[in-house]
Amino acid sequence: MLAAVLQLRLTSSLFLGALDAVTLLGILLLVARNQTVLWRLIAIGATAFGAGLGYLACWWFGDVRDDFGIALTPIMRMWVAFAFGGMALAIVAIVQRGAWHRALGGLMIPIVVLTAAIGFNEDFGYYPTIASIVVSNPYAHRTFTALPRRPQSTVPSLATWRPPAGMPTKGALYSTPIPGTVSNFAARDAVVYLPPAALTRNPPHLPVIVALSGQPGSPDQLFVVAHLNAVLDAFAKTHRGLAPIVVAPDQLGNPWSNPMCLDTAAGGNSATYITVDVRNWVLAHLRVLPQRRDWAVMGFSQGATCTSQFIAGNSNEFGAGLAIVSQLVPSAGHLTIAKYFGGSAARYAAVAPTAVMNRHGRYRDTMAIWVVGRGDQRYGTAGGILQRAAARQGMNTLLFVAPSGHDMNTVRFAFANALPVVLTRFGFGPAVRR
Repeated sequence: MLAAVLQLRLTSSLFLGALDAVTLLGILLLVARNQTVLWRLIAIGATAFGAGLGYLACWWFGDVRDDFGIALTPIMRMWVAFAFGGMALAIVAIVQRGAWHRALGGLMIPIVVLTAAIGFNEDFGYYPTIASIVVSNPYAHRTFTALPRRPQSTVPSLATWRPPAGMPTKGALYSTPIPGTVSNFAARDAVVYLPPAALTRNPPHLPVIVALSGQPGSPDQLFVVAHLNAVLDAFAKTHRGLAPIVVAPDQLGNPWSNPMCLDTAAGGNSATYITVDVRNWVLAHLRVLPQRRDWAVMGFSQGATCTSQFIAGNSNEFGAGLAIVSQLVPSAGHLTIAKYFGGSAARYAAVAPTAVMNRHGRYRDTMAIWVVGRGDQRYGTAGGILQRAAARQGMNTLLFVAPSGHDMNTVRFAFANALPVVLTRFGFGPAVRR
């Protein structure tokens, strides 16, 4: 029973329709059942006041303070206003009316909030099931040991690899610690995806993708929410079990912090953690190719901004980057310059990926792909600006435009349309039937 509840799809039409019907019925009963005209006017006024307060909160915390890091869509603002308006109605009913209405008002507060949260989630495309909300990093814990070097003559290449009998049909996901040995960055456990070929006795050395979540988020985000492992399993099925090894480290430290993939006194050494500690750990513990051409970085939202930063400033480590709805510059809200840059606007401007690209000059053999959402009101133009700046400095660049916004729907679009370009760069060869 519990398992069935956890797997309830929050975006199913049946669930959404039932929840909306219950909420609407409760609101109608509060407003209309055995009430005077005066009460109905009070109820309508309270609802309007609450809804206006919700819109004001969206404007202040979202547009002015930029506490969310994204522009709330009109649908998101509508659901926030709905929640505030519904709660205001319920509170007035609790204060003004009799026992029956007080009970219904108390019941309607969580129902209204739940309905608004589900509607908000449907627009953002974030949590597909209840399990994806309550279960964090659900994958089996594994402590990887350092691997001994193999004689090069015994290592099959990607071209000569042939799947052995009994090779798994799907990859495996593990949760594992990656210590901040050099950076001292306090990171949560990473998620590692090993494709079928990597699970065999004598695997080839494979390319690597370093995958970064959005913020708030956790290393499992792109797997739990956007099913990156299923995308790579499908690729491996037609490529002799071959796909990149994916390492999803924690560049945040906790879901609500944003160290911006920089080394700062206020945020810690997030950049060094990714580019030094994570890289060194991968090279020591996984069968991977070490050349920059065989390493890519990708991310969503905050992780996409990190991707833009790393592909601009760490091109010796990463030969390709896939940034899904990147900001133009890293930002941790309205206190970014004061908190992280000592109040220096010049220091802040210097870390912008476009500024880093201009200082760097021409790049060699570097692929950079940006994916933007057509409905992304705040950052929808950032990808194009970054793509054009990268092209001017010689990067091999592409820009994809998704029909969605700054949300997980755009991530799914990117996995279907842009990620295959990165996979082709890795040289796995043409698809074959198995």
